Amino acid sequence: MNESTLQPLAEHSKTDLEWTEIIEEWRRSGENMAEWVRRQSDFSYDQFAKARRRLSPEDTRKGEFLESKTTWSSVAVALPSSTVDLHYRDYKLVISSGFDRELVQELLEVLADAN
Repeated sequence: MNESTLQPLAEHSKTDLEWTEIIEEWRRSGENMAEWVRRQSDFSYDQFAKARRRLSPEDTRKGEFLESKTTWSSVAVALPSSTVDLHYRDYKLVISSGFDRELVQELLEVLADAN
């Protein structure tokens, strides 16, 4: 094949509207950008990336391409409670934050008297 038969991939042959439709087609595919572009025959990865950077700047973050849209999920997190387990001989006293000091003192006296 000689050089005169090779047809360059002309970036400027596509309008912004055409590139926008191509970008939307890729988004709908849900595929990885590189894999999807690799199967296309009428433009290169660099052409696609340049058009995407120009027409969809919201898809870029610090010059990096996001491969898909970010989705958020809610997660319920149970934080550990502030408790202290006090062990005295065969007894265990669990003291939570906001405890009643007088009650704990009375319980300790009862435990001390029990033995």
